Amino acid sequence: AGLQQRILAANTSQQALAMSAAAGVPLGDEVCRHALNFARSIVPASVQVEVFAIDRQGGLVGQAGIDSQREMT
Repeated sequence: AGLQQRILAANTSQQALAMSAAAGVPLGDEVCRHALNFARSIVPASVQVEVFAIDRQGGLVGQAGIDSQREMT
């Protein structure tokens, strides 16, 4: 099965992140980009927005926004 099908069948977001990381797909960053775009749609333009995704161990698994070198918006 392809990555998308395996992610859809995953039991947890941790599994989906692990599968995407193994395939070189920055899923955490993509989730953060979507959250960033939503946040920007509801806050004034003068507000700086930054979004982080953190796993249960406290590790950074995604980011988007201010000074995000990985941001692709």
